Amino acid sequence: MVKQIVQRMIINLFKADQSQQQLLRLALPLHLKEYSLVRFVSQNKLLYKDVDVLDHTCEVSNYDAYLTNYKPIVRIMVQTLKEILDTTSSETNKILADNPQLKKRTRANVLHNYYNLIDAGVQKNTIMKNAWLLAHENSRLKDKLNCIKILNMNNDQLIPWLRLTQEELTTFVFHTQNDMGSYTYNKIEHLAHRLEV
Repeated sequence: MVKQIVQRMIINLFKADQSQQQLLRLALPLHLKEYSLVRFVSQNKLLYKDVDVLDHTCEVSNYDAYLTNYKPIVRIMVQTLKEILDTTSSETNKILADNPQLKKRTRANVLHNYYNLIDAGVQKNTIMKNAWLLAHENSRLKDKLNCIKILNMNNDQLIPWLRLTQEELTTFVFHTQNDMGSYTYNKIEHLAHRLEV
Protein backbone atom coordinates (compact mmCIF):
# COMPACT_ATOMS: atom_id res chain seq x y z
CA MET A 1 0.00 0.00 0.00
CA VAL A 2 2.77 2.42 0.98
CA LYS A 3 4.75 1.48 -2.11
CA GLN A 4 1.82 2.33 -4.35
CA ILE A 5 1.36 5.71 -2.68
CA VAL A 6 5.06 6.51 -3.11
CA GLN A 7 4.88 5.49 -6.76
CA ARG A 8 1.90 7.75 -7.37
CA MET A 9 3.58 10.66 -5.61
CA ILE A 10 6.72 10.28 -7.73
CA ILE A 11 4.72 10.11 -10.93
CA ASN A 12 2.78 13.22 -9.97
CA LEU A 13 6.01 15.00 -9.15
CA PHE A 14 7.35 14.29 -12.65
CA LYS A 15 4.64 16.56 -13.93
CA ALA A 16 5.25 19.22 -11.29
CA ASP A 17 7.20 22.46 -11.60
CA GLN A 18 10.90 22.96 -10.69
CA SER A 19 10.45 23.51 -6.94
CA GLN A 20 8.63 20.21 -6.50
CA GLN A 21 11.15 18.32 -8.61
CA GLN A 22 13.70 18.87 -5.86
CA LEU A 23 11.53 16.67 -3.65
CA LEU A 24 11.58 14.12 -6.42
CA ARG A 25 15.35 13.98 -6.39
CA LEU A 26 15.22 13.18 -2.67
CA ALA A 27 12.50 10.54 -2.92
CA LEU A 28 13.66 8.83 -6.09
CA PRO A 29 16.86 7.21 -4.69
CA LEU A 30 14.94 5.81 -1.72
CA HIS A 31 12.31 4.35 -4.00
CA LEU A 32 14.72 2.93 -6.54
CA LYS A 33 16.52 0.78 -3.97
CA GLU A 34 13.61 -1.67 -4.13
CA TYR A 35 12.59 -1.21 -7.77
CA SER A 36 14.54 -1.04 -10.94
CA LEU A 37 14.36 2.05 -13.12
CA VAL A 38 12.91 -0.01 -15.96
CA ARG A 39 9.91 -1.07 -13.92
CA PHE A 40 9.36 2.47 -12.67
CA VAL A 41 9.48 3.97 -16.17
CA SER A 42 7.14 1.30 -17.58
CA GLN A 43 4.58 2.05 -14.89
CA ASN A 44 4.88 5.73 -15.67
CA LYS A 45 4.08 5.05 -19.32
CA LEU A 46 1.14 2.81 -18.43
CA LEU A 47 -0.48 5.37 -16.18
CA TYR A 48 -0.33 8.29 -18.60
CA LYS A 49 -1.68 7.09 -21.89
CA ASP A 50 -3.07 9.59 -24.33
CA VAL A 51 -6.74 8.71 -24.27
CA ASP A 52 -9.38 11.00 -25.68
CA VAL A 53 -12.40 11.23 -23.42
CA LEU A 54 -15.52 11.83 -25.44
CA ASP A 55 -18.56 13.50 -23.97
CA HIS A 56 -21.64 11.67 -25.20
CA THR A 57 -24.11 14.15 -23.76
CA CYS A 58 -25.73 16.57 -26.14
CA GLU A 59 -25.86 20.26 -25.54
CA VAL A 60 -29.26 21.42 -26.71
CA SER A 61 -29.46 25.13 -27.38
CA ASN A 62 -32.78 25.26 -29.23
CA TYR A 63 -35.70 23.11 -30.33
CA ASP A 64 -34.15 22.24 -33.70
CA ALA A 65 -31.04 20.90 -31.95
CA TYR A 66 -33.31 18.84 -29.68
CA LEU A 67 -35.08 17.31 -32.68
CA THR A 68 -31.77 16.54 -34.38
CA ASN A 69 -30.41 14.75 -31.30
CA TYR A 70 -33.71 13.01 -30.51
CA LYS A 71 -34.40 11.57 -33.98
CA PRO A 72 -31.92 8.65 -33.72
CA ILE A 73 -33.73 7.34 -30.62
CA VAL A 74 -37.09 7.47 -32.40
CA ARG A 75 -35.53 5.84 -35.47
CA ILE A 76 -34.31 2.91 -33.35
CA MET A 77 -37.78 2.52 -31.81
CA VAL A 78 -39.42 2.58 -35.26
CA GLN A 79 -37.01 -0.10 -36.43
CA THR A 80 -37.67 -2.23 -33.33
CA LEU A 81 -41.45 -2.03 -33.70
CA LYS A 82 -41.22 -2.86 -37.40
CA GLU A 83 -39.15 -5.93 -36.59
CA ILE A 84 -41.30 -7.39 -33.83
CA LEU A 85 -44.76 -6.44 -35.09
CA ASP A 86 -44.11 -6.86 -38.84
CA THR A 87 -45.61 -3.47 -39.66
CA THR A 88 -44.93 -0.91 -42.35
CA SER A 89 -43.32 2.45 -41.63
CA SER A 90 -46.65 4.28 -41.74
CA GLU A 91 -48.30 1.79 -39.37
CA THR A 92 -45.34 2.02 -37.01
CA ASN A 93 -45.43 5.83 -37.05
CA LYS A 94 -49.16 5.68 -36.26
CA ILE A 95 -48.46 3.35 -33.32
CA LEU A 96 -45.83 5.79 -32.01
CA ALA A 97 -48.20 8.73 -32.49
CA ASP A 98 -50.93 6.90 -30.55
CA ASN A 99 -48.50 5.77 -27.83
CA PRO A 100 -45.88 8.52 -27.34
CA GLN A 101 -44.65 6.86 -24.13
CA LEU A 102 -42.94 4.25 -26.33
CA LYS A 103 -40.46 6.90 -27.46
CA LYS A 104 -39.09 7.07 -23.92
CA ARG A 105 -38.40 3.34 -23.65
CA THR A 106 -35.27 1.53 -24.73
CA ARG A 107 -35.11 -1.16 -27.37
CA ALA A 108 -34.22 -3.75 -24.73
CA ASN A 109 -37.21 -2.77 -22.59
CA VAL A 110 -39.65 -3.06 -25.51
CA LEU A 111 -38.20 -6.40 -26.62
CA HIS A 112 -38.32 -7.74 -23.07
CA ASN A 113 -41.99 -6.72 -22.74
CA TYR A 114 -42.82 -8.21 -26.14
CA TYR A 115 -41.31 -11.59 -25.28
CA ASN A 116 -42.99 -11.61 -21.86
CA LEU A 117 -46.36 -11.04 -23.56
CA ILE A 118 -45.71 -13.76 -26.14
CA ASP A 119 -44.68 -16.19 -23.37
CA ALA A 120 -47.91 -15.35 -21.51
CA GLY A 121 -49.96 -16.38 -24.55
CA VAL A 122 -50.87 -12.95 -25.91
CA GLN A 123 -51.19 -12.95 -29.70
CA LYS A 124 -49.09 -10.63 -31.90
CA ASN A 125 -52.17 -8.89 -33.38
CA THR A 126 -53.43 -8.19 -29.84
CA ILE A 127 -50.08 -6.59 -29.00
CA MET A 128 -50.35 -4.48 -32.17
CA LYS A 129 -53.81 -3.24 -31.14
CA ASN A 130 -52.62 -2.60 -27.58
CA ALA A 131 -49.11 -1.25 -28.15
CA TRP A 132 -49.26 0.58 -24.81
CA LEU A 133 -48.37 -2.80 -23.27
CA LEU A 134 -44.83 -2.45 -24.64
CA ALA A 135 -44.31 0.80 -22.70
CA HIS A 136 -44.64 -0.83 -19.27
CA GLU A 137 -41.66 -1.24 -16.99
CA ASN A 138 -40.37 -4.81 -17.30
CA SER A 139 -40.95 -5.87 -13.71
CA ARG A 140 -44.43 -4.35 -13.49
CA LEU A 141 -45.66 -6.04 -16.65
CA LYS A 142 -44.21 -9.37 -15.53
CA ASP A 143 -45.93 -9.03 -12.13
CA LYS A 144 -49.26 -8.20 -13.76
CA LEU A 145 -48.99 -11.13 -16.18
CA ASN A 146 -48.21 -13.48 -13.29
CA CYS A 147 -51.22 -12.11 -11.43
CA ILE A 148 -53.73 -12.79 -14.24
CA LYS A 149 -52.15 -16.18 -14.96
CA ILE A 150 -53.85 -17.46 -11.81
CA LEU A 151 -57.27 -17.22 -13.48
CA ASN A 152 -56.40 -19.79 -16.19
CA MET A 153 -58.20 -17.74 -18.81
CA ASN A 154 -57.21 -16.55 -22.26
CA ASN A 155 -54.83 -13.64 -21.63
CA ASP A 156 -55.96 -11.94 -24.86
CA GLN A 157 -59.32 -11.31 -23.18
CA LEU A 158 -57.71 -9.95 -20.02
CA ILE A 159 -55.55 -7.31 -21.72
CA PRO A 160 -57.75 -4.37 -20.56
CA TRP A 161 -57.13 -5.47 -16.97
CA LEU A 162 -53.44 -4.67 -17.39
CA ARG A 163 -54.28 -0.96 -17.33
CA LEU A 164 -55.10 -1.31 -13.64
CA THR A 165 -52.51 -0.73 -10.94
CA GLN A 166 -50.95 -3.79 -9.35
CA GLU A 167 -53.03 -3.43 -6.18
CA GLU A 168 -56.30 -2.99 -8.10
CA LEU A 169 -55.47 -5.91 -10.36
CA THR A 170 -54.64 -8.18 -7.42
CA THR A 171 -57.92 -7.31 -5.71
CA PHE A 172 -59.90 -7.76 -8.92
CA VAL A 173 -58.28 -11.14 -9.64
CA PHE A 174 -58.94 -12.29 -6.07
CA HIS A 175 -62.65 -11.41 -6.26
CA THR A 176 -62.99 -12.88 -9.75
CA GLN A 177 -61.30 -16.09 -8.69
CA ASN A 178 -63.63 -16.49 -5.70
CA ASP A 179 -66.67 -15.68 -7.83
CA MET A 180 -65.92 -17.96 -10.78
CA GLY A 181 -66.18 -21.35 -9.13
CA SER A 182 -66.01 -24.24 -11.56
CA TYR A 183 -67.09 -22.25 -14.65
CA THR A 184 -63.67 -20.93 -15.60
CA TYR A 185 -63.44 -22.19 -19.16
CA ASN A 186 -66.93 -21.58 -20.61
CA LYS A 187 -68.38 -18.07 -20.41
CA ILE A 188 -71.87 -19.03 -21.60
CA GLU A 189 -72.17 -21.79 -19.03
CA HIS A 190 -70.87 -19.43 -16.37
CA LEU A 191 -73.41 -16.72 -17.27
CA ALA A 192 -76.25 -19.27 -17.39
CA HIS A 193 -75.30 -20.49 -13.93
CA ARG A 194 -75.06 -16.92 -12.60
CA LEU A 195 -78.43 -15.87 -14.05
CA GLU A 196 -80.19 -18.93 -12.66
CA VAL A 197 -82.01 -18.04 -9.51
